[in-house]
Amino acid sequence: MFKFPDWCYRHLPSSYKFWIALWIIWFITLWFLSSGKPQVESGPKLPHIDKVLHVGYFMIGGFCCANFLYLKKSIQWSWKRIILVSFLVGSTVGAIDEFHQSINPTRSGNDFYDWFADAIGTLAGAYYCFFMWKRLEKETSQET
Repeated sequence: MFKFPDWCYRHLPSSYKFWIALWIIWFITLWFLSSGKPQVESGPKLPHIDKVLHVGYFMIGGFCCANFLYLKKSIQWSWKRIILVSFLVGSTVGAIDEFHQSINPTRSGNDFYDWFADAIGTLAGAYYCFFMWKRLEKETSQET
């Protein structure tokens, strides 16, 4: 069932530097997107699509953050701590993003539900990272 995602993941760099660089790019992109005009004038009106986009985008950030913390061997934290720290980082970034939008004249910010979607997305991304590594470690241990 997970063969294709696992194959893709095995071929990504396993360097913590790669994942922190990817997270920084993710953050800069978030900042850029939060600075612009939010709505597209054409297209179908889907209810709560913005919350789905928040969850999806922050899943990427949570996944990158958790990978960085897992691969940074000098830290050697438990998965519980990695997920907690990733969640706190993502939630804080979500709050900063909401504040940033509130001071931008073309945006509205300080939306609790946007922040909540950010936090849930981060948590989902960190948990996905955990389950991916556990599957890959199990697969590796079965091969030897």
